[in-house]
Amino acid sequence: MRAWFLVPRSMTRWVRLLQQSVCASLLLVSCAAQAVLGEGLASIYQAQQSLASTLKAEPGAQYSVYTHSLANGTVVREYLSRQDVVFALVWQGPAWPDYELMLGRFYDRFATLSKQRRAGQAPTDTGLVVEMSGHMGALRGRIYLPAQLPEGVTPGEVK
Repeated sequence: MRAWFLVPRSMTRWVRLLQQSVCASLLLVSCAAQAVLGEGLASIYQAQQSLASTLKAEPGAQYSVYTHSLANGTVVREYLSRQDVVFALVWQGPAWPDYELMLGRFYDRFATLSKQRRAGQAPTDTGLVVEMSGHMGALRGRIYLPAQLPEGVTPGEVK
């Protein structure tokens, strides 16, 4: 005797199809909300929607700075080159930003660097620079791609 809460065999195929459709939809939504490091201007606006932040743009000669103000008080600045590439992220506030969202395809490299740092090892990835400091309630950091810095821009300008 089958329990009342089990799906009849004739419905199993439809239930599986529904599950696969839901999984595919969630995957598409998460990809659409992917973030900005190494991406272009469109991803900054996608991040704004995902973070539910207010956004302020400051155009400059060699790059523009887009500042997200999050509801929790954290401020994230994204540096966009004239070649339409976000080459740096800088943040400060009471909470860390959503790294997976903000780093997108660079998140795995960031996670590896973070593990090396916690283990007291020297970083092995020179293509991604990660600097973080602070204490609970006052956190700050920056992540940038040295190879993507616009000509004439030094890492010291990214703050």
